[in-house]
Amino acid sequence: MSSSLVDLRTSPGLLIGVHAKRAESLSLIEPLSSYLVSVYGEAEASTCADDISSISAMRSAMLDDSPAPQIRLERACKYFRALAVLETRITVSVETEHTNRLNFRWHDAFKQSQKSNLTGRASTAPSGGVSVPHEKASVLFNIAALQSQLAISAPRVATVDGLKRAAASFQEAAGLFAMLKEGSTLKAPTFSGVDVSSECAAMLEKLMLAQAQECFYEKVVGSSGVASDAAPPAINPKIVARVAMQVSTYYSDAHKLITTSAKLSAHFDKAWVMHIQAKATMFAAYAERAAAVAAKDEESGDGIGEELSRLKAALDMCADVKRFLGFVPESHAASGAADGGAGHTGMHACNRELEASLRTTYAKSSRENDTVYLARVPAHDTLPAISPANMVNPTPHEALYNKYLKAVEEAKELFTRLVTDAGAKSLSRYTELVDSLIREEVDKLSSASEAAKTQLQAWRMPDLLLLVDGFQGSKDAMGMVTDAAANAAMQTLAPALQDEMMRVVSLQPAAALTELAEQLESLRTVCQRELVDTTRTLDEEAKEDAHYRSVYGERWNRTASDALTTAIRAQVADYETRLAQAANSDQALNRRMNSELGRDGGAASQQQPPPPADLLSGAVESIASPPPQPSGRLVPLCQPATAYHMLHKLRPSLIHASSTSSVMDASAEAMGVQSIPDRLIALLMKLDELARLRVPLEDSLRAQKNRDNILPRLMAGEMGEGTDVDAMFAEELKKYDPLKGKVQASIDEQHRLLAEAAKLVSDFEEAYEVKQWQVNAVPRASADLTNAVQLFREVQGSFGEGIRFYASLQEAAGSLRGQADSFAEARRLQKEELVRRLEEEEAGQKEAQRLQRELERAEAARALEGLSLQQQQPQAYPPPPQAQQPYGAPPQYPQAYPPPQYGAPPPPPPTYGAPPPPAYGAPPPPAYGAPPPPPPQYASPPPQQEFQNPAAR
Repeated sequence: MSSSLVDLRTSPGLLIGVHAKRAESLSLIEPLSSYLVSVYGEAEASTCADDISSISAMRSAMLDDSPAPQIRLERACKYFRALAVLETRITVSVETEHTNRLNFRWHDAFKQSQKSNLTGRASTAPSGGVSVPHEKASVLFNIAALQSQLAISAPRVATVDGLKRAAASFQEAAGLFAMLKEGSTLKAPTFSGVDVSSECAAMLEKLMLAQAQECFYEKVVGSSGVASDAAPPAINPKIVARVAMQVSTYYSDAHKLITTSAKLSAHFDKAWVMHIQAKATMFAAYAERAAAVAAKDEESGDGIGEELSRLKAALDMCADVKRFLGFVPESHAASGAADGGAGHTGMHACNRELEASLRTTYAKSSRENDTVYLARVPAHDTLPAISPANMVNPTPHEALYNKYLKAVEEAKELFTRLVTDAGAKSLSRYTELVDSLIREEVDKLSSASEAAKTQLQAWRMPDLLLLVDGFQGSKDAMGMVTDAAANAAMQTLAPALQDEMMRVVSLQPAAALTELAEQLESLRTVCQRELVDTTRTLDEEAKEDAHYRSVYGERWNRTASDALTTAIRAQVADYETRLAQAANSDQALNRRMNSELGRDGGAASQQQPPPPADLLSGAVESIASPPPQPSGRLVPLCQPATAYHMLHKLRPSLIHASSTSSVMDASAEAMGVQSIPDRLIALLMKLDELARLRVPLEDSLRAQKNRDNILPRLMAGEMGEGTDVDAMFAEELKKYDPLKGKVQASIDEQHRLLAEAAKLVSDFEEAYEVKQWQVNAVPRASADLTNAVQLFREVQGSFGEGIRFYASLQEAAGSLRGQADSFAEARRLQKEELVRRLEEEEAGQKEAQRLQRELERAEAARALEGLSLQQQQPQAYPPPPQAQQPYGAPPQYPQAYPPPQYGAPPPPPPTYGAPPPPAYGAPPPPAYGAPPPPPPQYASPPPQQEFQNPAAR
């Protein structure tokens, strides 16, 4: 696994848990008991005393924040269910006939003290409300907040199960905040207090989804740190990029909801806002980094330009994150408490690590691109956007309601005397009837919209209208083909051809081929430089060897350079020959590329039309007085909306141009009758508007359900024995009749518009000969485009073959140059050693000659001294006769110590201090301080080992 992929195994880690709201203490016993006494009497009220005490105790237990989050969550859910039962039995409001002495006062969850940051501590000014829905809203907020605390406390690092539980808890928290936003479970649309407002709930929903998606990101990149003997799972960088981009999107949505709301932006601490914005930007950087890894092919280097562009964008994002985190203290941004002890690195440190990793990767890839690939780095805004991959959703309301909020046991235990079981069952049955009615009406609208969409697809509308010759919707004000028209033309092609066309056009064929040609030229230049440098190195070494051979003559006894470099010079010549052949091939390929791209510019190509056999010739539609178009076969692929230009447009046939009024031509327009395409477009716009109006119609049905509450009628005594429950339900359901009528009217209008459109579509297909166009024009354009794509791939493959050839030749030439450099260096060292030996030999000979001359002078001096002594002292023995010496012979000196006779006494010892006579021919002893005699010299230097070049062998 590459280092880039390993770097993907990181995550900012820090997650936010919403703190629960705090409430003022309140006793429910006295107000509720007084109300029950006043309404039902003391006897009936006494039967509910235990129930009132239970609810009051539940509230006190819920407000205790000392237990673990799981226990607090269970207590909050239990109290919420009890409130739901209480709401159906006792109405709490400011009205005098209701219980109006209960003022539920709650502190805001996000007001912070001066000593805390991102802690959610409440301010000292609580908000209050005399209504059970207000109390339920605050409790529901706490349930969602406790779910978020359970999520951050899950051991995401220790086990995979902990990571899953964290993601599930965040999704449940998101669903609970969505319920708070809609207010459907609370029977009230708005509440006092910013933290329980619909704006704040919507923001928290997005925040919880962002953190749930972040848990999936940690799972995808394998950064959970789970201990396992198995190897870490392989990382798909494309999936990582898409998951990270969705995390960034959710954080961005949450940040946008805060900053665009004056209420929220003034309410939240800046550190909160900057934390969310930093998270959004940091995950966008993670997405860009993963997309950069996915873009580059490690073996061929393809996509390195996109990699560098995305890495640079990620580095810019890291700089923004650093600026955002300047408002978030590092001690809080790395707090383990805020992350549930997950053990991840804080955001400040994580951003520094990410930036360092990006800089290292960017420098390495930039260096590779500058030295090897030489790819063009595109602008980041021209790259395809990273498509987010959503892995999470808010838990459905129904599932959350059944799991946490549905009062089943509480309804059986609390205030059973106030409302009968029959009343509760009737209320539940009525709710089911309303749900069934709304579901049925919504299904009708959905089925009608789907049927209209299917019918338009069968007619291929409005795609065929955009392919009508001269249709005003096909081009914009600048005369450029619109995206809708280009997509309509593309849809006429086979799916495989569509995919291939999209891949080729995205490469920008002209720029891609030109870039490949430039790469060939650059690689060929590098190879030539390598061979020239190799030859120069060999020539310089041979020239130096010849110089020393001329200086020392026969004593320069090493092998000549030319004899050792024969093989390597032959290899250089072979490479030069191949390089020349490759250059000819490059020129031919460039000529072909320029010809196919219409870059010839020759007089013949401008004057003579292309031969009919040319691919794509005559496929582009001609317009009035068109400028000269390049005749290259690849030119259409370089134009925008290629399929649109290649496809022959729909035109009304001559037969229908002069027939009935259903055929629209110039004469019909002169009579003031709309053309068939214009009438079809008008009908399609009406159908689109009809579908758009169905969304608020569905919202109206759900809003009517939220406002529907028959509990007061049930509690007002209409549930007596003589009450007809079905009749009452039928009367209550009549309030939905206006909305049902609107639903049916929408469906009927759609049927009318489709019937009218069917007649116009039939006239259109007949007038414009659509079937014949599909049989002739579409296959012809498909064949032309297929041939053009194949031609582009062929030229692209030829360039790729050339690049691979030059890459291998560059490697071989570099190796050859290395051999030449090694050979030259070895010869240099050999030359220096040989020169040193020759110079030492000359110096030794000169020293020997000098010593010889000194020896001769010393012997002459001793000879004169010996003659002087013989004249002064009588000789014991007569001197031997002096022989006549020939001219030029060396003088013969008398023996200082004649050998004694047998039995004769030994000769006297030499005079003290007189040196013994040296043997003839032996050098005299050196005088004190004189240098020692040189070592004996060889007649010739020892043979030297010649450098054998590997190429020579």
